[in-house]
Amino acid sequence: MRIILPVLCLLFFEFFITKVHAQCSTANPAGCSCPTPGSTDCILLPDITAGKKTLNSNQGWTEYSQSTPGENKGLLRVDVSTPNIGWGPLEIYPTDDYICGTDTLRNFNPPFNFQCPGGGDPKRLIKQRLFHKVGNTMQFDSRDAGWMQYHTAHGHIHVDGWGLYTLRLRDATVSDTLAWPIVNKGIKVSFCLIDLTTCSGSAGDCRDAGGNTLLNNNFPNYGLGGGYSCGESKQV
Repeated sequence: MRIILPVLCLLFFEFFITKVHAQCSTANPAGCSCPTPGSTDCILLPDITAGKKTLNSNQGWTEYSQSTPGENKGLLRVDVSTPNIGWGPLEIYPTDDYICGTDTLRNFNPPFNFQCPGGGDPKRLIKQRLFHKVGNTMQFDSRDAGWMQYHTAHGHIHVDGWGLYTLRLRDATVSDTLAWPIVNKGIKVSFCLIDLTTCSGSAGDCRDAGGNTLLNNNFPNYGLGGGYSCGESKQV
C-alpha cells in the first residue's frame, strides 16, 4: 500500500498586527519601556507569532483530497495572521543589492522586467531596522534580514521564508507540541508586510505563552513605529 502524505502549502496572505502607545514614539523615547523593568538601554525587538483566531477558524485552512486535479492535489492550504506581540515594531527596507543565482549585484538598479541571465526574477536584499532606546533618545540599528522580490505590476513585495509551518501527529502523552512527530512541513512566503488591524481589532489573534488574549492596552509601547503601507521603500 502506498501512502501519500499531504503537502503543507501556504497561501500568500499577510496579516500583520501592530501595537501603538500614545506616549511611546520616536519623538518621545522617554515614554517607551524596556523588557527589563528599570532598564533604559535596550533594543525593542518584535516577536512575530501565528494568529490563533484565524488559524483555528473554519476559513483558516482548506484541505484538498488526493483526487483533486491540478496543483492543489493533496494540499493543505493555510491562511494565518502573523501578529507582533513584541516590544517594538518590525520594519524592513530594501537595499540596492540583488542576488541572481550565485551572483551578487551591488548598487544595482535593474530596468523594468529585468530577468537574471539564467532566467528568473532577481532577489533584493533587505535590512531590518531595529529600534534602540538609549535613555531619552531613540537610536536605530540595522541587520541583514534575507531577501524579497518586488513586483511592480501589483506594487508589493514577497518576502521569502517568512514562516515555517509543520503538520504533526498529536501525541496525548507528550505535552510539548514541538516534540510531536512531523508529518510534513512548508514555507510561508509573505504576500505583503503591512499593518491591517490591531490586537484589539482582531481579539484572540494576539496571545501570550500562556494562551491569554492580549489587547492593545497590554502593550506599553503601543504606537511606536506604524503608518506603514505596502510600498517599495519601507514596509512594516
